[in-house]
Amino acid sequence: MVVQPLLGLTLLLLFFFFGMRLSALIWRMIIANLILALISFYYVRKIVPLQPLTLKQDYRQTPSLLRFGIPLFIAEIIHIFMLRSDVLMISAFLVAGQVGVYGVVVRLSGLLLVPLVSLDTIVFPMLANYFSQNDNKSIGRVYRLSSHWATII
Repeated sequence: MVVQPLLGLTLLLLFFFFGMRLSALIWRMIIANLILALISFYYVRKIVPLQPLTLKQDYRQTPSLLRFGIPLFIAEIIHIFMLRSDVLMISAFLVAGQVGVYGVVVRLSGLLLVPLVSLDTIVFPMLANYFSQNDNKSIGRVYRLSSHWATII
């Protein structure tokens, strides 16, 4: 949990030191993810060591697995870039300090979702139960109460 932010910050400072500005953000993300992938691969291999291939392997399922896995991999890469694209886009219009404040506020605003998701986790099963019983009075009461708490949050 701590390695990725520290690695990203270290790479960003290193790239800024060498005169890179906006491109430092992109290269930091790419290089940090590659380094973390290598570290993850190392530890996974340490946990599950490579076994010698003593048995004849059956590779008939490989094409179907690749047809399934490659689009998922590409979608995940696009998702990673999309998570940071807002910061890259507004950096064309704002100064670096404002972009930094925006980045911090956007990430901290995600903490506001925690109580709302917790409220949903409590309320939705209750509403489903009342819907199954066709109890409109209880549905209205729970809806008003949960709307009140969501507004307060």
